[in-house]
Amino acid sequence: MERIPFDPKSPNIEAVRQIVFARLTRDKSWNELEAGQDKLDPYVAWLGHPSRGVLDLCVREVFWNLVSIGILTPGTNESNLDLPWFRITEYGRRVIEDGEALPYDPTGYMESVRRRVNPADATVLAYLLLRRLARDEFAAHLLSQS
Repeated sequence: MERIPFDPKSPNIEAVRQIVFARLTRDKSWNELEAGQDKLDPYVAWLGHPSRGVLDLCVREVFWNLVSIGILTPGTNESNLDLPWFRITEYGRRVIEDGEALPYDPTGYMESVRRRVNPADATVLAYLLLRRLARDEFAAHLLSQS
């Protein structure tokens, strides 16, 4: 199993997104946001001294992004409707089981496009990146209005 490099002194949210998707894909029983535990260690190649607090903070940012796009939702069942429990939505399950890199994983998606479209046109790559940024800005705007 390949580990994703993570440097707590210079956190990279895209790396954390890959770590979260790796765990969601490989650990079907993951349904609780744990703090300060080592359960993500099998997915992380620590660069420098491990700081689980920094990683926990970044995981929460990725978690809420995945909630906002319908991949995850708080709660596991009628007895545990709230955090720290969560579950993968039906849509999220299709996204994860498909295994195809999607725009929700920008790094993996751009790598996938580059592999499939070789040579990848710089204009197409720039368009895809700008679409992603515009979607994120629009989502942030909507969230700020609620």
